[in-house]
Amino acid sequence: MFHYTFEDTPIGELLDTPAALALIEALCPALLEHPMLELGRAYPLSVALPFFKGLVSEESIEAFRVRLEAL
Repeated sequence: MFHYTFEDTPIGELLDTPAALALIEALCPALLEHPMLELGRAYPLSVALPFFKGLVSEESIEAFRVRLEAL
């Protein structure tokens, strides 16, 4: 079983994985509207997160991290 993490999993893989995408849609939907999202597909969230600051709350990001790592 693969383990998803903020530190290692590329954004593109998260977007292409239905369960991870559902978490993004539920907890951090504003991320899906970021104009640079497609360019960031190769990077893990830990690298891209500074570009998403202000779009989602710290609480939502932490809830996403916990639920993502539980997948």
